[in-house]
Amino acid sequence: MLVAPFLLLAFTSLRWPWACLPVLVVIGAAESGFAAMQSTMVLLSAPEASRGRAMGILSACIGTQPAGTLWIGFLATGIGVPAAMAINGVAALVAMLPVAWPLVRRGRV
Repeated sequence: MLVAPFLLLAFTSLRWPWACLPVLVVIGAAESGFAAMQSTMVLLSAPEASRGRAMGILSACIGTQPAGTLWIGFLATGIGVPAAMAINGVAALVAMLPVAWPLVRRGRV
C-alpha cells in the first residue's frame, strides 16, 4: 500500500517517457497486489460476526473512488497533471501515516 504513493511521486518528477514506463508497470503491480489483498485484510481483521458489515463498508469506500478521481481531474485542469498527481501521492501518504507509522516503528513494515 505504501509503495504506490512513493512511486507516484517519482513518476511525477520524470520527464522522459521511456523512464515513466517501468515506474507505471511497478505502480500497476503494486495496485494489483493491493486490490487482491484488500478484501482479505478486511476479513481477517474483522470479528467473524461483523464481517458482513465490514465488507459493506469496504464496498462503500471503493464506491467513492470516482468522486476522488473527479476532483483530481479538476485539480489537474487548474494546476497541471504532474502537480495534481504529486498532491494525490502526498495526500495518500498523509492518509496512511496514522496507521503505517506505528507499524514502521515496530518493524512490521
